[in-house]
Amino acid sequence: MMFELGQEVSLLHEVGIFVVKSIELHEFVVQDEFGFEQRVAVKYVVPRKPIEAKVVVIKKEDQSRPKTNAGKAQESVIDLHAEALDLPTTLQTHELLLAQLSAFKKFCNLQFQQRKARFKVIHGSGEGRLKHEISVLVNAKPGLQMHDAQWHNGQVGASYIEMKLSKFEPF
Repeated sequence: MMFELGQEVSLLHEVGIFVVKSIELHEFVVQDEFGFEQRVAVKYVVPRKPIEAKVVVIKKEDQSRPKTNAGKAQESVIDLHAEALDLPTTLQTHELLLAQLSAFKKFCNLQFQQRKARFKVIHGSGEGRLKHEISVLVNAKPGLQMHDAQWHNGQVGASYIEMKLSKFEPF
């Protein structure tokens, strides 16, 4: 692949946007959005192709369950499965992950605008890559905390995000 100086790229196994600062034979020097530079092997650098999530689906809790806390505000939920986000089935794994993370950030910002301090994220119970990347985002953002939400067959397929509205700054 051909890369140019100043081109925005993504790194495999990393979250964020990186800019190519120098190109050498087998590695690049890239700079992250915080201004830190690092050397990265060429095989871990991919061209950045932003993917806009068409729709952010907000699911409501199952209406058939009896309500134990009458008058309690309805819980906001986002399902990050590709089908729920209406993402094309032709996306490569890395592109899918970027689209899911983009939808997560937009949903966080929406919850902040609506002043909702707690919401659920359904990330699935698979290998945990999406959950890990969301955890990295949450831990890097002041005012956010992540807790396991539901257990099924020994695995966690969803997490609660708690937002301290006075400390959170939108993505």
